[in-house]
Amino acid sequence: MNMKERETILNELLEKRGCEFAVQYCSLWKNNHCRNAYRLLNSSISAPTIYEDDWFYKNDNEVVEYLIDQYEELTSIDIMSKLPEFTYEYISTHLRPMLVSETNISMLQNEGICYYRIENTDLLAIFYIAIECPDGMMSCKMKNIQLEALGMNLSEVYELAVQNQRKDVRVYDMADLLIGMIKEDIEELIGIDEVDVTEMKDTVREEIVLPMYVVSTIQKCKGASAILCSEARKIVCEKLGVSEFIIIPSSIHECIVTLNYENIEKLKELVRSVNCNLDIEDKLSDSLYICRNDKIEML
Repeated sequence: MNMKERETILNELLEKRGCEFAVQYCSLWKNNHCRNAYRLLNSSISAPTIYEDDWFYKNDNEVVEYLIDQYEELTSIDIMSKLPEFTYEYISTHLRPMLVSETNISMLQNEGICYYRIENTDLLAIFYIAIECPDGMMSCKMKNIQLEALGMNLSEVYELAVQNQRKDVRVYDMADLLIGMIKEDIEELIGIDEVDVTEMKDTVREEIVLPMYVVSTIQKCKGASAILCSEARKIVCEKLGVSEFIIIPSSIHECIVTLNYENIEKLKELVRSVNCNLDIEDKLSDSLYICRNDKIEML
């Protein structure tokens, strides 16, 4: 039985329990696919969404108990009362871009999510509003209906989002990141807070044939879009000592940049191989890109 078929059964059980909410099946876009979910409907609150997971395959009564627990937890937080008013001023300063593949177009269109085509590539920029709340950070994808209500066009939204991204841009040395990861793994394994990896640094750097840097944001989340900022591209050129460089789409969270590489087909094959082991929602693209004259193009 699928989620849509089970919707009626669960609503009948919820009604018998005297619950103040009902469930409604929906299929919502996540990067590269859609996920089944239930909206928990109540006229006095927003409709929180519970995505399909292991809980769905339990018996009906256990699923109802799970949904009731989720509803009580979400309503007790009272998120909506803590959210800011989505004025033009708030949105224009909290808008951020996120890079996804153009293979998502039909799914984005079905949900009315606005997107901007990155010229000469197979990439799209979608936009989200970064929301600061007492319990951390939330985000809300921008839809066409919001775009129209604000009287903005896609080019304006794109420029605003990239401009807002600039202060968050970070370019990391690949060797430093790898050394940091190894250090954390060793510390966790042997239970020591500080491990000296000085002797390891030269070995790690020798293993990296070409100089490589990782372009992301300070949050390291949805940070591949940092490459859209001219400041990031300028920093990369300075670090590599070149005027053009290769962009490897590591995930939606970061890009790897390196010197122009002679065997592009071999590099493309490597990207496809790595992507096969990547979570579908983290995958960006199987393509490679080059930055020439501060312009990004697909290879």
